[in-house]
Amino acid sequence: MSESGRERSRDVVVMGASAGGLEVLTTILAGLPERFPATVTIVQHRPPDASNRLRDLLGRETKLPIEWAEQGGRHEPGRVYLAPPDLHLTFSDGHFNLTASARENHARPSINRLFRSAAAHYGSRTIGVLLTGLLDDGVAGLVAISRVGGQTVVQDPATATAPELPRNGITAVPTSRVTSPHAIAAVLVEAVTSPAPGNAVPERIRLESEIDLRTARPEELDRIGERTATTCSECGGPLWRVPDGGPLRYRCFLGHRCRRTTASPAPTPRSRLRCGTRYAR
Repeated sequence: MSESGRERSRDVVVMGASAGGLEVLTTILAGLPERFPATVTIVQHRPPDASNRLRDLLGRETKLPIEWAEQGGRHEPGRVYLAPPDLHLTFSDGHFNLTASARENHARPSINRLFRSAAAHYGSRTIGVLLTGLLDDGVAGLVAISRVGGQTVVQDPATATAPELPRNGITAVPTSRVTSPHAIAAVLVEAVTSPAPGNAVPERIRLESEIDLRTARPEELDRIGERTATTCSECGGPLWRVPDGGPLRYRCFLGHRCRRTTASPAPTPRSRLRCGTRYAR
């Protein structure tokens, strides 16, 4: 396919799941055809010491080849790539990046980082699929995909083992296609045959995806957020509030990300937010 053809079609599928994800991912992959014309890349939250059987378990029912993403490896359509345990997985010019950098809301690999990276590099060609899970890792990334004109799909919370994550995704991106796991494969087949709009990628999304891979400079963080008097409990550095239409979130120089889910007044100076802590209402 020519480069111009790729730009007109949706050919990058990213999926994120947490609690209860194995069964849902198995169902979706089983429904995809052998010649599926898109790359499928998956983050499934697991403990750092989890076994490496995920590939074998997901591969039992699918016609597509599944492999662990490798540093610098190229991704191809018709294949499924998995984020290795305890490593962030992002895109870079047709290749994968694997990093052990700061956790995002206690998650590594982070769904947000994968989704944000896909939005930054592939724009409206991206299809983001947010599945069962707790809390909100993946919601900010879903917002980024929506903003670049990509298509967003969310599992129906009524079918989820852990409905909190898909509910948060629907709240943040109400235009998402909401459906059951058994119907998601058909939605993806339809999506990859539809043209992608030529939306520009906002500079803020590009920049945040770039600094996910390194230490950010203060002037860069000033371009994506607003500096606060709050400090990061993980590294002690200052925090920037990042307004992107999703859950209120903060980030520091090193990429630790924190969130506050309470509606109480902003933290007082010198206070600290625990990165990834869910604050009581």
